[in-house]
Amino acid sequence: DIPAHGTRLLRIAPFAGEPLIVGTDMHLSGGGVELSYVEMTDTSICGRVTTDWDYPVKVTAIFPTADGVELVSSSAAADQEFCLTPGE
Repeated sequence: DIPAHGTRLLRIAPFAGEPLIVGTDMHLSGGGVELSYVEMTDTSICGRVTTDWDYPVKVTAIFPTADGVELVSSSAAADQEFCLTPGE
């Protein structure tokens, strides 16, 4: 639910059937500021969170599956690495 006068940011982007970071809960850019390094393969997305805030950052990605797609999330603190893998 969105409260009165509340907002929700939606990212609308083409999905080409490849793993994709869909956003974070830290910045409106969805990873453009707080993710200093990202490496994507067909089976994982790994990277590093870099922020001055002492707050864990939730990173969410989408992976294609035989039945559609799977959303995968993980949290990492400042200057920590994360790795997202579907099915875990």
